[in-house]
Amino acid sequence: GDADFVATPSDISETRKRLEKKGQEYTDYARELAEEAGVPCETEVRSGIPEEEIVEYARDVGVDLIVMGKRGRSDPDKPAFGTITNRVIGSTEALVLTV
Repeated sequence: GDADFVATPSDISETRKRLEKKGQEYTDYARELAEEAGVPCETEVRSGIPEEEIVEYARDVGVDLIVMGKRGRSDPDKPAFGTITNRVIGSTEALVLTV
């Protein structure tokens, strides 16, 4: 059938910019909380397949501990860990702490 909306390259570019800005706001807030608690913290916003970006970043900077939520925004009746968390656990040599 006919599509009601077709994303143009400029739509995609604007959406990416908006998401990256929101990601930066979240990570800035997390860094501020960590610093207020006296915990050193580095953040980075990346685009791509989440589990691949997390594992690549951890490997590139020598991370020995990755802290992740057990699940994303999916159904709480689903398995103990979300898809991305499971994939990170299975793809990294770093320890993964789920919260």
